Amino acid sequence: MAHPCPPGEKAMPAAVIGNMLGAAAIQSFDGSDNEIYAEEDDHNLIPKFQLESLSLSSRAQGARAFPKFLSHQFNLQSLDLSNNQIKGEFPSWLIENNTYLESLDLVNCSLSGPFLLPRSSHVNLSFLSISMNDFQGQIPVEIGAYLPRLEFLRMSDNGFDGSIPSSLGSMSSLRLLDLSNNNLTGSISSSLGSMSSLQLLDLSNNSLTGRILSNNSLQGHIPGWIGNMSSLEFLDLSGNNLSGPLPPRFDASPNLRYVYLSRNKLQGPIAMEFHDSSGILALDLSRNNLSGRIPEWIAGLSNLRFLLLSHNNLEGEIPIQLCRMEQLTLIDLSHNSLSGNILSWTISTHPFLYQNTYDYQQSFEFTMKTVTLLYRGSTLRYFTGIDFSCNNFTGEIPPEIGNLSKIKVLNLSHNSLIGPIPPTFSRLKEIESLDLSYNKLEGEIPPQLTGLYFLAAFSVAHNNLSGKTPARVAQLKRAATRITLFFVDNRYPKLVVRICHHHQRQLQ
Repeated sequence: MAHPCPPGEKAMPAAVIGNMLGAAAIQSFDGSDNEIYAEEDDHNLIPKFQLESLSLSSRAQGARAFPKFLSHQFNLQSLDLSNNQIKGEFPSWLIENNTYLESLDLVNCSLSGPFLLPRSSHVNLSFLSISMNDFQGQIPVEIGAYLPRLEFLRMSDNGFDGSIPSSLGSMSSLRLLDLSNNNLTGSISSSLGSMSSLQLLDLSNNSLTGRILSNNSLQGHIPGWIGNMSSLEFLDLSGNNLSGPLPPRFDASPNLRYVYLSRNKLQGPIAMEFHDSSGILALDLSRNNLSGRIPEWIAGLSNLRFLLLSHNNLEGEIPIQLCRMEQLTLIDLSHNSLSGNILSWTISTHPFLYQNTYDYQQSFEFTMKTVTLLYRGSTLRYFTGIDFSCNNFTGEIPPEIGNLSKIKVLNLSHNSLIGPIPPTFSRLKEIESLDLSYNKLEGEIPPQLTGLYFLAAFSVAHNNLSGKTPARVAQLKRAATRITLFFVDNRYPKLVVRICHHHQRQLQ
């Protein structure tokens, strides 16, 4: 018999639980997003009901203690007290009293003190979230033995210190482990490689030393045992001091979907590390010291949506196979030493469909409208872009690029491209940022480009363009509140450098 709180109904009185203590038939109660709680100090409030499910997730202000009636509950399977300012330590007694408890959510409850394990290992808990509290001290060494059935463990945003317990490696059912934003130190045991069910591992923003994960100032090689995690879907090793070659065994992770290895010191060629992982959606190897050519096997990642290889030492031509990857929506090859002609590309016009929570956790740095920003989550669903800037590309711009009608960003600047600006660029109806600067382009700006009404940043500076500025260029001001145009160092008699609202400035 459930008693949910209907949407839009006025918050119930604070003592509502106390008023229901005689209702023996109640098994489930959901009072989320209200200010519902039980009296804290009356030990005579012994309920007649035995709940199986209770949710008192709240946004209420003011500290309070754990509801006393919970000490008389022994059949709980699911308990959510998140976003309450509860006083006290971790309630291990809740797990001990309720041996059927499977889910415990204590996120953002202002709990403090050490994390206390239950006295028995015979517990059924599969979901435990205690993030965003004030827990201190070490994570208990025996956590893997006392909570063996956990599938989801979130302990982020606390004050835990010490090392990561090796007993976590014995949690064969664990699918998500989030220990980010703590004060953890020491190295990471290779026993974590035994977590064959793990799908997401986040150890970011700690003070770890050794070989794994993002924003930890880690040094050394990427450990090969990561490839043993056959269920791993989301791997973030970004923002460390990892060096050496890429690991040899990512082909052992058939479920791998997201690979973030950016902002490290990885060296050597992009070898065959991912050739059996056709399910990869995102591959970010940017800002390393990788060298050699872009391998053809990347084209075998048939579901790849995001490819970022910028700021490396890659050279040679782009494999033609990459240009035919129909699922790609974001390609960044900027700041390398790539050469040859820019080929015509195929780019996906279909929005990225999110299939699980990991899809929302991805993020990428990308330069748009001359500003490098971090794009994440749902923003990337419709985002499409190509950045080939700061390379050694030559030849003419292929007119087929004008067929990329859904592209938002196109940056071909700082190369040695020649010939005219293709009139087919008038088909880029959704483009917001177009940068062709610092090339050797010739001829006039096609007047058809004035129909690009979403264009907010347009640069053809430092080319050999000539002729008249298109008479209708001022119509570009419809595109956005502020539109920046760069025409400097060409052969125009008057150089329009910026249009802002209805204001046009000219240089004589």
